[in-house]
Amino acid sequence: MLPATVEAVVGARIDRLSEPQKELLQIGAVVGKEFPLEVVLAVASSGPALQPLLDQLCAAELIQPCTTYAGASFAFRHPLIQEVAYAMQLRSRRTPLHAAVADAIKRFDWG
Repeated sequence: MLPATVEAVVGARIDRLSEPQKELLQIGAVVGKEFPLEVVLAVASSGPALQPLLDQLCAAELIQPCTTYAGASFAFRHPLIQEVAYAMQLRSRRTPLHAAVADAIKRFDWG
């Protein structure tokens, strides 16, 4: 039996997440290594339930809170987590997600 690759292990951890958690992680993966809370709020369908989902992803050690020039933000704990979360999305899902993220970034006040 071949040993599992690191990508497969990360993918298996992501597969075990609930759909809202996966959606949030995938939105973050489209935004980048770090993703501002305001951008995620503009794109995610979770609405007021967003903070508990972010807390759960932090507890799972997939993301971590950080503060950037954009204010409250989150960062992937390892670049591989972002890469796998991004690659797990179907292209038909990624394309409109890229458009939604781009629209949210355009509306975001960057100071």
